[in-house]
Amino acid sequence: MKAKEGGRGKPFREIRSGDSLFRKTGVWNRIHRIIDRKNDRYYERIEDQSGNVIRLCDEPLSQHRGHGSAKRKRDSRPGTEGPEGTGSH
Repeated sequence: MKAKEGGRGKPFREIRSGDSLFRKTGVWNRIHRIIDRKNDRYYERIEDQSGNVIRLCDEPLSQHRGHGSAKRKRDSRPGTEGPEGTGSH
């Protein structure tokens, strides 16, 4: 579920609940995730099929870094490898 104000931009709240396949292991888990931009909150609870908590994260959204789309993108253009790379000038 996504909630938007005025129908523009990113939703101020996203909620996702249900089963999710963890690609690395091929195991199905239950996930409950809330991204609340209006109140600066990120909540995620992942459980295995037995109900054991695998991951629990409840933090300010502004502090949630290095996960999913928050990961820094690598620049794969030629000539951007840096001083040690063969493509820098």
